[in-house]
Amino acid sequence: MPSVLLSLGGLMLAGTLLDALQKWTVFIRVPELFILVPTLLGLKGNLEMNLASRLSTASNMGLLDKPTSRTELVLGNMALLQVQSACVSGIASTWSLTISGLVDGTWLHAKETALICAAGILTASAASLFLGQCNVWDSDCV
Repeated sequence: MPSVLLSLGGLMLAGTLLDALQKWTVFIRVPELFILVPTLLGLKGNLEMNLASRLSTASNMGLLDKPTSRTELVLGNMALLQVQSACVSGIASTWSLTISGLVDGTWLHAKETALICAAGILTASAASLFLGQCNVWDSDCV
C-alpha cells in the first residue's frame, strides 16, 4: 500500500509540473512534445524492468558472484539499455510527429522535427543512464 501511495504522489507531482510547463514557449510552439511525455514515461518503466529481469536472472545463475563476469555483464546490460532507449524513443518521436500530422493535417518543419527527435532521445538516454545505475547499484548491494 505505501508504494501505491508513493506512486500516486509522484504522478500528481508530475501532473502539476506539466501544468506549469505547458505555458513555456517550446510547448506552445511545438505541442507535439506533449505526445512524447506519456510515451517516454511508459518506455522507462518497461526498459528498467527488462534490465532488472536480466540482472535477476544473472544473479540466480550465479553470474554476478565473480567480479570479472559481473563487470562484463553489468556494462553489457547498461550498453544494451542505452541502445534500446535511443531506438525506442526515436521511434516514439517519429510516431508523435506522424499522429500530429494525421490529426491536424499539418506537418512540421525540419527544425521542429529535429527538436522533437533530439528531445526524446536525449531524455530517454539520460533517464536510462541514471535509472540503470540506480538499478545496478541496488543489485550490487544484494
